Amino acid sequence: MKTFLQFQEEGSHGETVGGKFMSYATMKAKGIKPKKSALDTVKDKVGRKNIYDPERDKPTAAQKKAYADHKAKIAKQDKRGPVEKASQGRYRDDPPYGKRYQGD
Repeated sequence: MKTFLQFQEEGSHGETVGGKFMSYATMKAKGIKPKKSALDTVKDKVGRKNIYDPERDKPTAAQKKAYADHKAKIAKQDKRGPVEKASQGRYRDDPPYGKRYQGD
């Protein structure tokens, strides 16, 4: 059977300070800085490679070129005129079901 302290340490809502387990709330109240940040705890739990890092995960030159080629291919397949492309996603002048009721 586990003790309350073992259950508390399993949840990892704190750290061991001076040989005793102390919750983060107690540490904050006493002005003690935790050794690990919450992000470090998550990184250790999930794995550091599984968390997005913008510096590490920048696209390579080959990936950028492949993306640009793909966008060019899609643009070449688009047969719409320039006016129709420019108005895509905007509201039309007339509502789709005729005029709206304006009241009296």
